[in-house]
Amino acid sequence: MKKTILAVLMLASALSGAVQMKTNPAKPLYPHPGRVLKLTEVMRVSGDSGQFGGAGSLALDAKGNLFAGDSSTSSSRSHLYKLAPDGRLIKDLYRQGQGPGEIESLFHFAVSGPEVFLFDSMKRKFVVLDLEGVFRREFKKPEWSFDDFLGTWDRWLVLERTVSPFERKKSTLYDIPHHIVLLSKD
Repeated sequence: MKKTILAVLMLASALSGAVQMKTNPAKPLYPHPGRVLKLTEVMRVSGDSGQFGGAGSLALDAKGNLFAGDSSTSSSRSHLYKLAPDGRLIKDLYRQGQGPGEIESLFHFAVSGPEVFLFDSMKRKFVVLDLEGVFRREFKKPEWSFDDFLGTWDRWLVLERTVSPFERKKSTLYDIPHHIVLLSKD
C-alpha cells in the first residue's frame, strides 16, 4: 500500500513539472498572434450554386482563365469547366463517350501553353484540346499502365506508375515504389 501511494505521488510530481507553460521569447511576426487565418476572396464563381459538385483539380492558362475538373457531381457526369478571370462560366470542355476527343470516365488534366491534355485512365489515352475545347488529337497505347497523370513539365507529360509488391510478407507494412514516367507531348 505504501509503495502504491509513493508511486502515485512520484507520478503526480513528475506530471506537475511536465505541464509547466513555456513561452517563446521571440517577438511574433504578426501583430495579432494566434491561430487566425484571414482569407481574401480572389474569385467568385457565378451561376447555379448546385453546378459544382467539387472541383478536384485546377489549372490556369496564360490569360488567367481557370480550368476546373469536377468529377463529383450528383449527375455522375464529369465536367471540365473553363471560367473567365471574373468567375463567369465560359464553357464545359468535357465530352463524355468513347469516340475521338471523348473521355469515358474519370480523368486527369493539365493546361500547357495553348493546349489542354486530358488523360482517360480507363481507356489509357490522352485527348488534346485547344484552350477553347476544340479537339486537336489523341494518342493511346493499351499496354500503358499509368496510375496517375501528374501534369506537364517543359515538353513532357509527367505520369506515375505504382509498382505493387509481388511477394507476401508477414508484416503489413510494404515499401511500394512509385515510378515517374516522362512521355513526350507528341
